Amino acid sequence: MSVNKILSNKKFYILLLCTCLIYIFIKHFVLTVYLTNGESMKPNIQSGDPLIVSRLSHKIIGFERFDLIMLKNPKQNKTFVKRVIGLPGEKIEYKNDTLYANNKEVQEPFIIDQKNNPAKYKNKIQEPQIDKEKLSSNEKEDLNIYLKELESPFYTMDFTLKELLQIEYIPKGFLFVLGDNRPISDDSRYSDFGLIPIHNVQGKVLFNVSNFIK
Repeated sequence: MSVNKILSNKKFYILLLCTCLIYIFIKHFVLTVYLTNGESMKPNIQSGDPLIVSRLSHKIIGFERFDLIMLKNPKQNKTFVKRVIGLPGEKIEYKNDTLYANNKEVQEPFIIDQKNNPAKYKNKIQEPQIDKEKLSSNEKEDLNIYLKELESPFYTMDFTLKELLQIEYIPKGFLFVLGDNRPISDDSRYSDFGLIPIHNVQGKVLFNVSNFIK
């Protein structure tokens, strides 16, 4: 084998190694792709939609209300995408399908049709057939919240942090998150999900790839 061929092969493997290292660095520290699984973010994000997620932006600029975030739920050891509704230090409540943050009304433009036509989105959802006697106290509480959501005439049931979590304000270092598909979303309203520690946030969604290929 000639010297030139050996050098050429060496350059190829060095380039391949550098490419792999750059890919690993970008995937774990800069950007990643999250493939959505489930319907909790419908209609804005469908099951199977690929999302481009920044792993750095939330560490640099923090969070804003309605950010879409990829998070690890410590109670379920699963990865989810949810929408930030409440920030640290805020008092959050829903009343007559309206979000209030620190007693100020906040519009939710991403679910306008759902709020205007709640029955359209809730009528097809059936009450789960569950033996309540076999449920733990937390599971019974979560089931009651779910049934309250289904029975509510609004797209998002009325609630306060006090009713759900026995707190007035979101503690420092935590976020209150909801799914856009409020009737079926497992989120901060439920004890098996709860408030999300900021250190469990894995990234902020930049865009939905499906929006560019329809």
